[in-house]
Amino acid sequence: MDQIGSFLVFNFFIHPFTSYLCAQPRAKSHEPHLTTEEVKWNKRLGAFKAIVFLCLVAAAQIAYDNHYEKAPNPYEILGVSRLSNIVDIKKAFRVLSKEYHPDKGGNEDAFRRISEAYTILSNRNLKAFYDKFGESGLRRALQDGTSHTDPKHVVIGICLYYARTLVFAFILTLPEPSRDALSCFAAGTCN
Repeated sequence: MDQIGSFLVFNFFIHPFTSYLCAQPRAKSHEPHLTTEEVKWNKRLGAFKAIVFLCLVAAAQIAYDNHYEKAPNPYEILGVSRLSNIVDIKKAFRVLSKEYHPDKGGNEDAFRRISEAYTILSNRNLKAFYDKFGESGLRRALQDGTSHTDPKHVVIGICLYYARTLVFAFILTLPEPSRDALSCFAAGTCN
């Protein structure tokens, strides 16, 4: 999803719904006022519901990215299975590169895709990374300028991204007095 779409979804769907989940339930006219313990419990329950909702949104975003940004599978491009060894991958690349090489009258775009698939599958680290995180995860790791594709770093990066999103959403869903106190504290102007 593009940046503007994400901004609109956050401001017009996620933020209001999270605010609704965190809102205090109002006592009905025929019920007595809530006790302090009930208010604390309702706050915790609302925060828990909001966190679960934000986790579901994050899972939906990941599923959306994996479904709609689906790139061609390098195994399918080379016509090999996931269990193929490097010898089988090289053999399949040689056969396809002879057939599709632009100097021999082949399709340049098809040759480029074959070369990219071979680059991924011939490198043991890239192949393992692709098997764990797929094309979009591999593309993101390479676009971030990271020369390494250690899965631990990628998982940490993903967790940090969603932790920042959760904190940002939590701050936006605070009631006005709490938000004022937080901004006062961040600016260093509190007494």
